[in-house]
Amino acid sequence: MVEFPPELTEYIRIQIQAEEYIRTRRSEETKNYATVFIRFFIEQGTDWIRAKDIYTALVSPTIIPYTSQVTRMLSELSELGILERREEPRVKGTRGSPPVYYRLPVVLSDVAFIPKKELETELSTCRLRLGIAIKLLQEAGINPDKIEKKVRELTE
Repeated sequence: MVEFPPELTEYIRIQIQAEEYIRTRRSEETKNYATVFIRFFIEQGTDWIRAKDIYTALVSPTIIPYTSQVTRMLSELSELGILERREEPRVKGTRGSPPVYYRLPVVLSDVAFIPKKELETELSTCRLRLGIAIKLLQEAGINPDKIEKKVRELTE
């Protein structure tokens, strides 16, 4: 049996869990918030991000309108092991709670986190362009089937 490197196994586990987390959200709006949230961490790579900075970046009327949603997602994704959480030790004599940091343990691919509506729009745009290209080829007297056959030969 083939042994996969632990980094690859961890990458696949986190990728699948993140996709499952997004898929299991009830409303489309919440799914979009979860997608934005995970994309934010993908853009940061494996850098530790202070919770305060996460709230500053994501909580706004146009991104994620509710602080409680960000709090809930941080909690849920940490429990699932998708995000790692690190709390600094409390310094005696300072007020407030100690800083908390979060990060993705591995770098995930952004491709998996494209919302379904964006994919459908992109697909319909590509189909439209393909239809136009085929019509232009036919008007120029070129058989599109021959071109497709040649492209397949070149790519194999």
